[in-house]
Order: sequence, then C-alpha cells, then structure tokens
Amino acid sequence: MFAAATAKEFQTLLLSRFFAGVFVSCPLAVVGGAFSDLFGNETRGIAITFFSALVFIGPFISPIVGAFITQSHLGWRWTVYIAGIMGGLACILDVLGETQNFAIHHVSEEENIDSKDLVEKHLLLPLKPLFLVPIVLLITIYTAFIYGILYLFLEAYPIVLAELRGINMAVATLPYIELILGVCIRCGIVIYFEPRYNKKLEENNNISVPEQRLSPMMIGTVLALNYLIDAYLMVAASATAANTFLRSFFRAGFPLFATGMFHSLGVAWAGSLLGFLAIAFLPIPFLFYTFGERLRKLSKHAPTEFASKPQNDEESKSE
Repeated sequence: MFAAATAKEFQTLLLSRFFAGVFVSCPLAVVGGAFSDLFGNETRGIAITFFSALVFIGPFISPIVGAFITQSHLGWRWTVYIAGIMGGLACILDVLGETQNFAIHHVSEEENIDSKDLVEKHLLLPLKPLFLVPIVLLITIYTAFIYGILYLFLEAYPIVLAELRGINMAVATLPYIELILGVCIRCGIVIYFEPRYNKKLEENNNISVPEQRLSPMMIGTVLALNYLIDAYLMVAASATAANTFLRSFFRAGFPLFATGMFHSLGVAWAGSLLGFLAIAFLPIPFLFYTFGERLRKLSKHAPTEFASKPQNDEESKSE
C-alpha cells in the first residue's frame, strides 16, 4: 500500500495494487474456517454476522472518506496511505498477539506440507466444491451476483448524482450512508433470528441445521455465509474460499461495465435491468430452504451430523 501511495508511474501503481489484493485475499478466504474452529453452533452466527457487516460496510464507507480526502489538500495518495497505516497497525496487533506457545496450536500446524500438498489441499481443494458441490456453486453464484450489484452501485451513484444532477463529487457519495444503515438493520434481523436457530439446534440434539440459517436471508440480509459454513463445517475454509474466489470476479467485473451501461441505457433502464435480475434471484433462498438438505446429502463434504458428534478420547488427545 505504501508503494502504491508513493508510485510515480501508473504501472507501479497497478503492480503495487495487485500485490495488495493478493495479500488482502487471505483473511477473506480463511475467516469462515477460523470461525468454525473458534465458535460453536450457538454463537457462530452472530460472530459471522458482524464480520459480514464489516465486509459490506468497508466498501460503502471508503468512497465517502476517499472522496473528501481527494478533494482536500491531502490528495489521492493519502487514501492509500491511510489504508497502509491501518494494515500496519493490524500487523502490529498480530505480532503482539502471538503467544509463542506452541502448546496452543491447531492440529494442521503439525503437518509437513510439500509442493503436492500445496497444490492439492490449498489450491485445488477450494475449487473442487465450487464446481462439484451443487450447494456451494449455487450459493456462490447468488452471493457473487449480490456483490457484483453492490460494486456496480458504487460506480452508478456518482453517475446519477454527480454527472446528471451536478452535485459535488464528494457530496454525491453521501447516499452510501443509507446502504450502511441497511447493513446494520439487516444485522439486527439476523441477530433477532439467532434464538430461533438455537432452539432448532437444541431440538436437533445440537447438530447443525443449516437450512434454519436461511430464514433471515429470505427476507433480505447480508448473510449467506452462515448457511454455507454450517452446511460444510468440515471444509468451511475451502467453501468460503471458493465463494470468495467467484465473488471477487463479479466484484471486479461489474464496475467495469457500470459506466457504459448507465450511459448507453440511461438511468431508468439500467436500474430496471438490475431490478429484473434481482427479482429473478429472489426464489433462490426459498429453494435452498426447501431442497437444501437433499442437496447437501449428495456431497461427501457436508456430513454435519458427524462433525457435531463428540470426538473419541484418542482424537481428543491428538488435538
């Protein structure tokens, strides 16, 4: 990020931003797996809700901050400097959080990884569920479309407000605040449904019931991830990595044609087209709710009833 902020040439800026994207992809990919390790069925939903909220709020608040910084005497470089400073502070917190006590570790840290394992377990495994597991593919396409629409709107708002209405570019970003409020409201909805989920969980002998995560999703929510993680606890990191992989393509691709689409079709028809596509995707959560369990049984990666059973003594000792 600091290299991007001090770049003298456009090529240097692109290269630096590329590496920034490579490194920042890690937390997005591994959070699902980490949360499945850190939190139980009763508390994981709320934890992932807050994580998902920050993932959505970040892109909404950044254009507001960036626009006002750019129009100030600081200039555009400080939009990158600030991101670099935030990353540096996070790095310091990570270092301070290291206990150096190997007794506190995950069993996977004991593995010796060779080049074959690196390719098969860490590169191909996340891609396998994306193309071989119906639920992962369908929920990923669904969330990828939502992500694409969100990032397309980040380009569309300035076109509608700044170009067509002549509003100051920085002020034109303020409507993003309503999107932030929407995310907060939806988080409240998800949290409101948590006692209902925990009740279903108790009735099911504390075995995960992924379809019950879909109730708030069916009335509109930021969370699709809770369902995906519950459905694939044993490979949660790979499932969310696959989800992030395709989602990132949509997130990067949709803004590229946003300007051309709104200029060619006009605001009314471009917005209507997106609305029609959104309507076409509306039945998906209901279909997951109805047929999700049947689809999960088709996959060897989704034995949540086994993942929820207590481990035997030998397994406990190994961990």
